[in-house]
Amino acid sequence: MDENNDIPHLPKELIESLGALGEMGAQQGDIAAANLYRAMFRGERSLNKLDYWGDRVLDGIMWNEACKEDYLTYLRYLEAHDKEIAQRHRELYEETIREDIDDEDFDE
Repeated sequence: MDENNDIPHLPKELIESLGALGEMGAQQGDIAAANLYRAMFRGERSLNKLDYWGDRVLDGIMWNEACKEDYLTYLRYLEAHDKEIAQRHRELYEETIREDIDDEDFDE
């Protein structure tokens, strides 16, 4: 343990592995967002197809700040087609954001 705090010293290899995991998560979020944008651009209306990519963008919020903007764009797309479905997705998004904030508080 470090004298200045209660956090144990982590091996360099573990820290590097976690960094690589974060980078991979960010890349997956970017790929999911690109596919979601492609589906929206083509006017996709199948919620199953849209949610396939939308859920992956939502998962990417933890690793990639840009995923928040991408998911909000998805919510606007849904609102244009079905406000009730969009509201359910917005609630899911807000819950994910709250969980992400709670995790950040835990880390401090």
